[in-house]
Amino acid sequence: MKRIIFTLALAATFATAAFSQKVNLESAITYFRNGDDLSLKDAKRFIDLAATNEETSMKAKTWYYRGWIYNKIAGDDKLMKSMDTNAAEKALESLLKSLELDKKLEYNNDELGDAEGNSTSSLNFLYIAAFKAYNVAFVKLDKGDYANSLKIYENLLQVYKYDNKGVMMTNNLSRKQLWELTAYANTRAGNTTRSKELYNILIDSNYTKKSVYTSLYNLYINDKDTVKAINVLEKAERVFTEDPIFSEIEIQLYLASGNSNVFIEKVSQKIEKSPDVGKYYYYRGLTYEDLRNEVSSKKSTPASTIDSLNKLIEPDYKKAVELNDNDTFSHYNLGAFYYNLCVPIINKMGKPDDKKPDYKIRLAKLEAEKKELLDKARPHLEKAYELKDDDRPIVLALQHLYEQLKMTDKAKEFEAKAKALEPKKQ
Repeated sequence: MKRIIFTLALAATFATAAFSQKVNLESAITYFRNGDDLSLKDAKRFIDLAATNEETSMKAKTWYYRGWIYNKIAGDDKLMKSMDTNAAEKALESLLKSLELDKKLEYNNDELGDAEGNSTSSLNFLYIAAFKAYNVAFVKLDKGDYANSLKIYENLLQVYKYDNKGVMMTNNLSRKQLWELTAYANTRAGNTTRSKELYNILIDSNYTKKSVYTSLYNLYINDKDTVKAINVLEKAERVFTEDPIFSEIEIQLYLASGNSNVFIEKVSQKIEKSPDVGKYYYYRGLTYEDLRNEVSSKKSTPASTIDSLNKLIEPDYKKAVELNDNDTFSHYNLGAFYYNLCVPIINKMGKPDDKKPDYKIRLAKLEAEKKELLDKARPHLEKAYELKDDDRPIVLALQHLYEQLKMTDKAKEFEAKAKALEPKKQ
């Protein structure tokens, strides 16, 4: 008998608790409909209780009215400060939860009136909440509150599941724009996996914003994933055909890899596709020169190999200058190339074999060869100086060139300039 009484008492307790939770929900609705600020405060208190209860939290009705209550709070700065500064986010979150639970469209139906009896669609209400939340997210992002801005952006992306009429897009809030913002916020928050996922989605959807490509490229570079970084650059080149920046970055990446043969192959492909880009010739000439210097350091290297590389270096530098007459580096490197070819000639002239009868003839021939090369070097080194007159290596190169040409006054002038450009001792 005692056991039966105990069971009945327990059942009565559960019934009372369930009724209490339903009262919380109905009380929230009643207070909300009163319309005044004091009642709104009570409405918020009761709806929060209903939202945290196991039974009423599974009802679409709870989240529907919670959305309306928080949306009203979000519509007034004073109410937000006094009740909840995150009201806009909670309104959006609640409406999305309501839509998720409302399988029968009992509360989220275009034909239904709103919680205050006005004739407006529930989806329109969702859009209003979305735009409010978006503005809040922008402020949070600007202040560096990446975690909370991310919560809003991820919820905003859920709105598009219900936006069959393109209302968000019509109001200048596209899904792609949100993907980009969400990717950026994730990067700042340290969640680069999600950032890369979103940036790739954007690129695959033909999103034509340069920052998306550069951001994804930088993420892969930070991961030391060169293959994927280059893949991003190649995609960018196909989209931004008139802008060489991505191709330049790719070239620098291959150049930094240290694999000269791979670099030459890649840059040669770019020259074939874009034969009017001077930088490509400059970089290839520079790489050929590095190869020549490398093989020259080996005593076993035949002179014919070095000569073959010189015949590749010169035309590339000349083409680079031809296509871009204002490129300091191309002019300097071409001038230095000619000057450096003089060095072995100068060395031979410094050790004349005056015992041989034809030594004067050979010396004159060496002098003529030297002067021919110096005359080729001079206009390019002078042009490089004209473009960048505070560059000490250029000034020193001209000093030595004028010395070899026996232009004493010019040589002294540039010697003084070189001294003036010497780094100051600390």
